Amino acid sequence: MLVRLVSLLDRELILNSWRKLAADKKRGFAVHEHLPKPVQQARSRLMQDRDNEITKAKAENKELTVY
Repeated sequence: MLVRLVSLLDRELILNSWRKLAADKKRGFAVHEHLPKPVQQARSRLMQDRDNEITKAKAENKELTVY
């Protein structure tokens, strides 16, 4: 089933409901969000930046806890 949401007001409610169904492996559902290509690329860059910052913060904290 492919669903296109016209209004984003109920988006989270609908996606969360579907995720609950997808969590039950017996039902055979999967939930994938489709984003336009420019948004996918921007999200990918932001996620990489976020992951790099987390790794950097963890490395700094490890050095501080050693002292």
